[in-house]
Amino acid sequence: MLLYHRIDGTPDVHGLGVSPEVFESHLQWLRANCHVIPIEVLLGTRIEELPERAVALTFDDGYEDNLRVAVPLLQRFGCAAAFFLTTCGVRKAVEYWWDTLERVLLQEATPEILDLSSAGVPLRLNTATADERLAAHWQLHDRLVHTTLESRERVMKCLESWAGSATARVRPMLAEEIERLAALPGITVGAHTENHLSLPDNAGTMVAELSHCHAELTRIVGRAVDLFAYPYGAVDRETAALVRRTWRFGMSCDDRMLGDSFDAARVPRLDVKAWSAEELGRRLSNLFEPGQSRQRALTLGR
Repeated sequence: MLLYHRIDGTPDVHGLGVSPEVFESHLQWLRANCHVIPIEVLLGTRIEELPERAVALTFDDGYEDNLRVAVPLLQRFGCAAAFFLTTCGVRKAVEYWWDTLERVLLQEATPEILDLSSAGVPLRLNTATADERLAAHWQLHDRLVHTTLESRERVMKCLESWAGSATARVRPMLAEEIERLAALPGITVGAHTENHLSLPDNAGTMVAELSHCHAELTRIVGRAVDLFAYPYGAVDRETAALVRRTWRFGMSCDDRMLGDSFDAARVPRLDVKAWSAEELGRRLSNLFEPGQSRQRALTLGR
């Protein structure tokens, strides 16, 4: 199972973007060398009944370019795909916090000091040089991945005020875009929480994050939404137990081989980067080696 995020050629610090040209080359290679099948078929079919070199395509975060750029290419090559969506931006356009962090801190010039004490965070970071801004970016990123929604929002508000206003470059899909996406043949919609929080770090709001996302997506697409992907791939025993009770499958970050028997709440995926088609082919062919060609091999990312 392959995991993509953005189909966008602009370089980003997290490697989330794959250009349309590279994605097209991936689809060409996959159609020539694998069997691209829907996620429900890959996960719900007995392994001996699957075609050789079976692959499913998934996208996390629900970026707007998924509908505008990825879907036409998927349709052109006759490939099904699953899209795991958050619901924080369905009513108005928002920017994911990690995109804001990159946009603000990795620009050419900022104030020389970033003081986050007003956001309740005892951090004073040097930001005068490019190297200092990059170090500050990763220090804040590592902290914000594990924080609460309230703390994250305070930090982002402080950060944008510090840097000055600027226009967001990328965003997740709005409700009407999700509705259009879900109406297309070969498309599966799955959930990715409401606010893209690390669930193990937010036990007190975990149920709400799942239930609110599920209810909103069900309302928008008009049918059951029974697949889930963990934000950041973060999952512990309690989180998996909750997902196992309420969803058919949960996509996790485990980097391991899967055979005929696997935990439905911890399904890994291969996090695809802007590799050449040859590199993608090499990585997948290594997974489909003789003796393992009828196993599911999956690894995950964001």
